[in-house]
Amino acid sequence: MKQPVYAKVCWGACYKMTQFNISRLHTRAGTFRLSGVLSYEAKGHVIQYSKVEAMGTDGWCELDITSLGVRKALAEIHTAVIAHLSTLPS
Repeated sequence: MKQPVYAKVCWGACYKMTQFNISRLHTRAGTFRLSGVLSYEAKGHVIQYSKVEAMGTDGWCELDITSLGVRKALAEIHTAVIAHLSTLPS
């Protein structure tokens, strides 16, 4: 499977970008499977999601990451995602 290519233009400070895949993350907002890129910039941790799925009653359901409701849910779980990624070995 071909991996997505991420390009980012940075003005000023731009730091390491790390690709991640979380197979299952339990949060107050639900259970998620997440893929994307984590970077740390002057404003803090920045997550660019490439795929977001939620556990539904019939299994995993892919979510539209451009949807306002999904973006609000992702903002709500931002701290949980960062905490999970910080526990992984580098």
